[in-house]
Amino acid sequence: MNRITIFALALAVTACTSETPESLRETGGTLHRIDPAIVIEDMTAAGFELEGQSDLLRNPDDDHSKSVFDPELRGKTDRFVMRFRNPG
Repeated sequence: MNRITIFALALAVTACTSETPESLRETGGTLHRIDPAIVIEDMTAAGFELEGQSDLLRNPDDDHSKSVFDPELRGKTDRFVMRFRNPG
């Protein structure tokens, strides 16, 4: 989703596959995972406020060094859910 699309929304909910804290942005292109802090940083830079988050989809047994497309991980990845609101 690009920034133009993000600004048009009043509410955004994201569910992403988690990466270890302080991971590099580049892991998104290789492992298809993202550090939750990067999502918060990008969304707040786009003008959104973090309204809530959930651990409902978390899986501490997920091996974060593997791609989310690894057949052993399908449907069992460690994910996070965040809700952002555009106050404007």
